[in-house]
Formats: sequence, structure tokens, C-alpha cells
Amino acid sequence: MPRGKASSLSPSVAAIFGGLVGAGLMGGVAYTHWGNISFGALAGAVLVGALSFGVATGTMSPVTLCAVLLALFFAMIGPGCDDYGGTTVIPGATFGALLGWLFFGRRRAIQPRTAADSAPPRH
Repeated sequence: MPRGKASSLSPSVAAIFGGLVGAGLMGGVAYTHWGNISFGALAGAVLVGALSFGVATGTMSPVTLCAVLLALFFAMIGPGCDDYGGTTVIPGATFGALLGWLFFGRRRAIQPRTAADSAPPRH
């Protein structure tokens, strides 16, 4: 479904906000897994910022963005649940994709089946 015309500020704001959220999540993942927090924050800012920009411009699916965000969140809380191998990321991404599909992926334009269905009703 084609999206409406967005303002030129909207993708920029989405990229900045997404970058901040991604930096926090990936920095948290690096912190909980004893990694380099600054590299994690930079990678998260680039990854989620680019995905958010893509969603705002209509070139990326919101389902993908939700899957990545929940996967990062589950990776961050995984060590608190004795998951140091990172296996909670798979169910987190699956759950995020399902939520993204439920909230954003089912929006479809209702297409008429025949020409008679598209005609206005007669009174």
C-alpha cells in the first residue's frame, strides 16, 4: 500500500530517534555481555537509525524494525536469565516480527473484486 507523502523532516527525526534507541539497546547488550560499550552503541545507532529511516521513507518494513528491536532487547536481558550464549534472540526476533505484523503489517487497501463492486450504490 503506498504511503502518504511524508515531510522532509520526518525521516530525519525517525533516523535520529531510532539511532538513540539503537545506541541504548546495543550499548546495553555490550555492557551485559562484557563487550566494548562504545562500539556497541555506535553499531546500534547505525543499525536501528538506518532501519528507522527506511521505515519512515517507506523502503523498509516495520515488521523488520520490530523484529530487530525485540531481538536486541532480548539479547540485553538474556544474561539476567542465564543465557550467555544469546539463544533468546531467536524467539525475541520471532515475537517482534509477530507484533510488528499484528500492528503494522496487516494494513492493506481493500480491493474490489469486480467492476460492479466498485460502482457507487444507486438510490
